[in-house]
Amino acid sequence: MRIDPLNPNLFSFTNLGQLLSVLLQAAIIFGGIFFFIFLIIGGLQWVTSGGDKEAVASARNKITSGLVGLIILVGAFAVIKIVETLFGVCIISGCEVPRPTS
Repeated sequence: MRIDPLNPNLFSFTNLGQLLSVLLQAAIIFGGIFFFIFLIIGGLQWVTSGGDKEAVASARNKITSGLVGLIILVGAFAVIKIVETLFGVCIISGCEVPRPTS
């Protein structure tokens, strides 16, 4: 990915792999933020349930769902890093594509 010097706010991607890498990084970041907020909402719902068993169960389910989602997200990130290490490919790392020399 390179930044256009005439318009530094627009990114120009030189290949599809770079675009997919940026999109995957953004998905992991937004997923982490989403699940963290989900945990906070579940915790607030639990605190404000006032002893209502249905509200406590709903809050517990939200917290459990948030933790499961976070575990899946961390697992996906770990699999990506393992694939990068084993096969020497760049999926979410900032690797530069070697250019042929002439």
